[in-house]
Amino acid sequence: MASINKPTQQDVRDFGNLLTKIQKGLTEAEFSNPHEKAMEVMKKLNEVQQKYKGKKIALQFKTRRVEFLHHDTQICVDYIQEQAIEDVMDNMIIVKDKEIERFHKAVKHAKKKKEEIFFISVNLNEYRYANWEEFFTQVDEWAEQLDDVELLEENIRSWRWGKQKYYRLTFTSANFTAQSRTEFAFGHIILGLTYVVKKEDFKKHKKELYSRLSTNII
Repeated sequence: MASINKPTQQDVRDFGNLLTKIQKGLTEAEFSNPHEKAMEVMKKLNEVQQKYKGKKIALQFKTRRVEFLHHDTQICVDYIQEQAIEDVMDNMIIVKDKEIERFHKAVKHAKKKKEEIFFISVNLNEYRYANWEEFFTQVDEWAEQLDDVELLEENIRSWRWGKQKYYRLTFTSANFTAQSRTEFAFGHIILGLTYVVKKEDFKKHKKELYSRLSTNII
């Protein structure tokens, strides 16, 4: 009797087509061994799809990096990167002047594009942008997967750019082990994830934000 898990010819063709597309993307993204790396990407894609059941996962190829994104929100949930020596050094050493420059560029971009929230993606080590709906999707995942995410009062810091006042919200957890590069630009050393939001937006969404976080939040 045939196994119900036996792949069909269509399954095999779909797998082959996807593998070919991934190999092409890796080649264009300048990976050193795209054919070998393609199987790693396929394995990671399966893992991410299993972790985020019911959500479509899209691939985005950049120079020596593959990002796994929520299809609807475009939030990066994982990545595979082939690092050059200079990339490794950048991730290991945090330079305040460089972080200040990156932060200022992020603010200018956010204002120009009218972005609601900006933050450094720990996976990618670069500033990314989101609206409140997308951010709440991330908060819901924290609440579902972790039980110690906090937003303490001392980790809500104000800052002004021209006439616009912002809050820097730094979320902490035993699982958030990276130093906040955004806060380091302001001379603070703290492990956590920092999101920058407009003052009026924070006041508008504060109640819902706190209600979505874990019950341990103050």
